[in-house]
Amino acid sequence: MTWNAARSLALAGLAASFALAACGTNETPNASSSAVTKPTESVRPGPENAAKDAHQRPGHQRGKIDQNAREAMEERARNAASGDPVGPRNTDIPEPEDYGFGRAAATAEGGEVVAYDPSLEGGRMIVPLTVENRGDKRASYTVTVTVKGKTDPSMTKTVSAKVTGLFKNTTWPTQVDVTGIGVTDVEDLVVTLKVAKTINRWQ
Repeated sequence: MTWNAARSLALAGLAASFALAACGTNETPNASSSAVTKPTESVRPGPENAAKDAHQRPGHQRGKIDQNAREAMEERARNAASGDPVGPRNTDIPEPEDYGFGRAAATAEGGEVVAYDPSLEGGRMIVPLTVENRGDKRASYTVTVTVKGKTDPSMTKTVSAKVTGLFKNTTWPTQVDVTGIGVTDVEDLVVTLKVAKTINRWQ
């Protein structure tokens, strides 16, 4: 090979090296290397998400309800008298004491009829009564109330009241007016009862 031919080959190789270097500097960068990663934001759940989360935990809610039910049953069992059922009583029908007439002054017919302490209401002397039918059939009652003065027994007044067709296991509230007895102090009065009870055969 002549010196001129060797020189030409060397120059050709050098030119090729420069061309490759030039191509390398113009290479397009990878798209993934230019992507900017944003920091992850912490999102607090809104009310709708909280409700959804609570709905997705039925076991927790059911456990709370079961615990409340057990506590209620235990409380009823503790408060129940010996031999009484634990279940709630029927409160639709009032008992005699539910009327709030105060202290009983006299009773009759085995406790079915109760007269309460007299009271002054609007200038009138009133004796409240309750009649409770404890029998198995409807009944009618004639209640005779006698009020006397403790200091002066001659101060006496007798009044009657009637309760007709009272259903069994029910209580009927009523009252008698003894105004004019001549005694103004209710603490100076004595109340007595006389009762006639009739079973309603026609029911």
